[in-house]
Order: sequence, then C-alpha cells, then structure tokens
Amino acid sequence: MNTQEISALIDGLRAHPLLGRFNFEKLADVLATVQLPSQGRLFNAISPNEQTLEEQDRYHTFSLRRVMDNGKMRGPNPMFILFMDFLNFFSAYSSTALVRSLQESPDVIDPMHSRCQEPFSVLGKLKTFDYKNREDEGLYIATRPILIVPGFVGWNQILRWEERNTRYSKEKGAFFRRQVGISKAEYDLAV
Repeated sequence: MNTQEISALIDGLRAHPLLGRFNFEKLADVLATVQLPSQGRLFNAISPNEQTLEEQDRYHTFSLRRVMDNGKMRGPNPMFILFMDFLNFFSAYSSTALVRSLQESPDVIDPMHSRCQEPFSVLGKLKTFDYKNREDEGLYIATRPILIVPGFVGWNQILRWEERNTRYSKEKGAFFRRQVGISKAEYDLAV
C-alpha cells in the first residue's frame, strides 16, 4: 500500500466518531505492511494488531481486520444470506462474513464501488468491555465493526450499517464463564 492510500485510510480512521483516542501512528505502521487483495480477491486479512484503551469502568480494544478492494464490491450472494442468518442466530462475529454482508447494503457499497476515489477500504473491530454496570453482574461486551471508506461522506449510512452489525453479549456462569448473546436493549439497560 502506498503512502497516499495509507494517509487516506488514516484520515478516515481519525474522522470516525468512535476512534478518537487510539494510536493512529501504530495503525499507519500496520497498514504499511498490509498485503493487498490479489487479482480476483475482494479482501485480504490483516495480521493481528490490537490496541487497548482504558476508561473508567470499561475498556476498548480496536484492531484492523480486513483490507477491501473498492472496485470489487458488488451485489449480494444468495448463498451468503443463509450463512449470515446462521451467524446472527448465534451472535457470532466474523470479519469475513461482515465484508460479505456489505454486499447486501447498497447504501454503502454503491458509493464504495462507484464514487470512492481511493482503491481500498478497511474493516476494523471495536470491542467495548463494560465491567462496572448497573446490575454489577460482571462483564458486558459490545463488538462493533468499524468501516473506513476514504473520502466517503455518508457517515450516517456507515454508522447505521455498523450498528446493525454490532453484537452484544454478557458473561455468564459462576465457575465456567461463557459469553451469551443479548439484545441491544438488554445491553443498554445494563450499562
């Protein structure tokens, strides 16, 4: 990835309303080492690069997960719809599945494909761990995709897509703790 493409993606990351305090220089270093999607590929995975940000009663982790070729974003794949329904049922999070779900969001992919000046976009993952909550039951977790499309001015469309694809869970169990999917309403009530 060249410096102009990295700079455009970093500007997009800086502009995202939820990422204000993460280390963008480290993210630029990660992007400099990214393997770009080869001929015929829609995306490539990005090697592990998690950052942690602590706040009172919660902490956040953020990582870049996929680099996507904007020119290859197309309409939905009918077989993929079944796969997404399966993941949604179990509140599972998959960056690969999220890239594919973008193809079902014409309000986001049409501009990525037709109007975006930059060749690449990135998908990140922001996890928020709330350990001090109203019920003081333990850990509540929100796992949100972060989509960066350089130069795209439709933040409302992107933020709505991110919110639709956010997964909420809480840890349960006294001895063997496990995560259980919950609704946004239950998450909001607890935190």
